[in-house]
Amino acid sequence: MPIPEHRDLLFTLLTREMEGSRNKAEEVKGITYFLDHTSEVFLVVLGRETAGFFSSITGHRWIFAGVGEYSSFLLRLALTPEEGWEQRKIRTSGYSLSYFQHRGKGLQVALPDTHLLIVSSGEIEFPLKQFVLPRTDPSRYFQPPICPDRRSGSHPSTTNEKLTASAAGTKTPFSLYIPKTGISLVTVLLESVIPIGNTEFTPEAFCMNLYKEDFTYYFANGSIFFQKAEQARSMSVLFRLAIAGWFLQQVGKGVPTSVQIRVNGSTIEFSGIPFSRETIAQFFDSMVDTKTRTYPW
Repeated sequence: MPIPEHRDLLFTLLTREMEGSRNKAEEVKGITYFLDHTSEVFLVVLGRETAGFFSSITGHRWIFAGVGEYSSFLLRLALTPEEGWEQRKIRTSGYSLSYFQHRGKGLQVALPDTHLLIVSSGEIEFPLKQFVLPRTDPSRYFQPPICPDRRSGSHPSTTNEKLTASAAGTKTPFSLYIPKTGISLVTVLLESVIPIGNTEFTPEAFCMNLYKEDFTYYFANGSIFFQKAEQARSMSVLFRLAIAGWFLQQVGKGVPTSVQIRVNGSTIEFSGIPFSRETIAQFFDSMVDTKTRTYPW
């Protein structure tokens, strides 16, 4: 997610879990500092067990990284023993890196460089070894997948079709990529389209880009990948019906002209689907919180 283009959305996501927090004012101040000094953020969710989001996640592994300009002095000032933080070290291949771990919550924080801030639910050694320390085994280096139009700046459905300028939105989208092993995270999004329990129709991957249209709305485009073309054709019918039903339920109107859905081989490609910022925030909560799942359509 590039910042500041999607700052408002990220602020909404980070503050949703603060209701009732005793230190809400201080937490908001910390989030504001983070957003002021960040150019891009990455979130990787590991495993299938789901609970809450960020600070409320229990039994769920995740890694959150910010790229920007940060102060090691301010970090050490905030992560004190009095607040439950203790400093630890990773030693490997003759190198040593420090990180902080909270005794009660298990959260881990590292600032290996003033340009990179990493927060984890307990897997911080993985990103530190893979991305910070010199690589001893290049074959194990993780290459994050990129949605097609995230890389090129164009929409996957525009090869032979024209989209309006409003549907294109910003040139720096917020990208979401989920491989087959993580499809359960978007079950709330896809279960109205894909027969539950029928592995024959399970997608190989799901990719979505969110382009900011204005302060409150985004346009989504992306792809749903299948093994076979006939799977994509069959699922595209249900996908169209689900989209149409969602618009009728939400706004009582038909599908906007900006929405385009087509089958390209074994892939369903979609573009121009409008989502409000709050709907997106609810969707991401739903991805990792099985108790409060809500349908975006």
